Amino acid sequence: MPEETKKELGNKDDLYIKVWEMEQRHVTTRWTVSTFFFSISFAIFGLSIQVENSPLPLYVTTSVAIAIYWFAYALYLRFNDFTEYLRSRLEEMERNGLTTVDLQSKAGPYLKRKKRLHAIKLLLVFGVLYTFAGVLISYFYSS
Repeated sequence: MPEETKKELGNKDDLYIKVWEMEQRHVTTRWTVSTFFFSISFAIFGLSIQVENSPLPLYVTTSVAIAIYWFAYALYLRFNDFTEYLRSRLEEMERNGLTTVDLQSKAGPYLKRKKRLHAIKLLLVFGVLYTFAGVLISYFYSS
């Protein structure tokens, strides 16, 4: 292979790796931010059912906790949109021969076979159960 062609492919691979690294950092940020808000939600919820003689009614504090959970879920979805965009750019680079690396196109089918439940679905199901539990607890504890 001529030296110039090797250099061109190296530059193309460098761009691909930079986009891939950006996507990895973005995933880390997505989970860090989401986990922070989920934790705040759970802390408020837990404290609200433990504190006696609270100046606020139980339904107010549990409602705030539940609202923070859904805010965190919405943030997760927004961050996930950008992650999906970056992944689509990687796949496009692979499809168009702009790189010799094929991480995304090889990982996609493999992960689809292995993935039983997606994080978005798990967070949604847990959020519905969390909301339901919060409503029930608020209703029965305040009675």
